Amino acid sequence: MEIEKLFYMYDFHDSLINKIEYKPDDNMVVISLDLLNWRQRGYKETEPEIIPRQLIFKQVSKFEISSNNISTFFLKEYNGDEILEVDVNSNLAVIKSYDLKELNLILIEAKDVEMLEESIAND
Repeated sequence: MEIEKLFYMYDFHDSLINKIEYKPDDNMVVISLDLLNWRQRGYKETEPEIIPRQLIFKQVSKFEISSNNISTFFLKEYNGDEILEVDVNSNLAVIKSYDLKELNLILIEAKDVEMLEESIAND
């Protein structure tokens, strides 16, 4: 799916980033997150409010992170990095997240992205 289409279809505001994996040999970035299901169009009160998901960016041509803690950015369990907003332009996504201490910018340029349920992605 095109990046622009995915971020138009889903609302990622305040969703929690749990982990980011950069796989340069596969040209892939995987972001594990807790999606706020209650913020999505068509949400029904009988559904879970939060659902685990993975965003899998494929054919990544650019991946950058702006953070004061860049050395530990990939090593920590996030437990609180909330997505503030996502700016999208064609195949480029800039994800702004924060962890109560600082604002982090995650820039990903990729040809394709898909969103999977966490349990399916880990099988």
